[in-house]
Amino acid sequence: MATYRQIHTKIWSSPDFQELSSDAKLVFIYTFSNQHRTESGIYKITVKTISNETDISPEDVKIAVDELCSKNLIRFDYDNNLIWVINALKYQKVNPNGMKAVIKDLNTIGNHEYVLSFLEYYAEVFSSFGHDINDISEHLPNTYPTPSKHITKTSKHLPNTRGKGKGNSKGNDKGNNNDIDPSDKSDGEATTTEIPVDESTPKVKPLPVQRPNDAKREEAKEVANFLKDQLKRRNIYIPKDWHLKSYACAEKLINSGVDPPTLKNCILWALNDQYWGPQIDSMMAIERCLPKYQLQEAKASGPGRYAADSDDPLGIGEYMKKFGGG
Repeated sequence: MATYRQIHTKIWSSPDFQELSSDAKLVFIYTFSNQHRTESGIYKITVKTISNETDISPEDVKIAVDELCSKNLIRFDYDNNLIWVINALKYQKVNPNGMKAVIKDLNTIGNHEYVLSFLEYYAEVFSSFGHDINDISEHLPNTYPTPSKHITKTSKHLPNTRGKGKGNSKGNDKGNNNDIDPSDKSDGEATTTEIPVDESTPKVKPLPVQRPNDAKREEAKEVANFLKDQLKRRNIYIPKDWHLKSYACAEKLINSGVDPPTLKNCILWALNDQYWGPQIDSMMAIERCLPKYQLQEAKASGPGRYAADSDDPLGIGEYMKKFGGG
């Protein structure tokens, strides 16, 4: 296994990469450059490990992983802690020894659906080194019970990755350092990895992402979007990736036992409070003022005074009656 991975400079100008959130960018670079990564790009890893090594919270790691899955950059099996960095093999130099390492990786994993998709996706690469993907699939360990071992060769092949170098075929790139060259006799270690920027690269349909507590996640999104709408009414600036951490924060609060109506009422109270109002710009700010709101609610009698579904959606009238002194 390679002890270092290079990052191509054009990753930063790739439209696909530029559209990612900050956390997703870091997690993506981590997925193809960490010490656990194999030559195939399919390997075991947990959300906790990614969190520990990137210093991103587990909740935010899941959000980043889901974002990368939606962009067809990776696949992630939460149940089996297995990741596939889809174009990891495409953007590295491969030689016969390297292909042996890839096949060894696949045999270690077994007949997981990612492995079968990998063989189909890279069918031409395997063929160029004299390997038959059906033969490889038939000898995979039966680690996972459901997938079929037989693979029908796909009509959607990878674009030609060879430039005008040592290979027998002439590709449409000009001297790409990431060319796949079967005649290379080097030691098989991968040398260069980069984000896919070729729009002709066939997209791999991501598997449905397993999301625990879907109902609570939807409630969290509803609460965060409610706050976002209130901020927009007040012309408060909202960054492009605002929703990522605010969704995670709202979900954390709901999982801790705070119900959505309480959070919405707290949002309306905080936005109209002289002290808290100027500080509210995200769900993290709501989290900080929530104990104060709950304390006041405990002292008060009757239903919440800032109900989001009332005729006074901003809660201004009731707020002024209670705290305005007028």
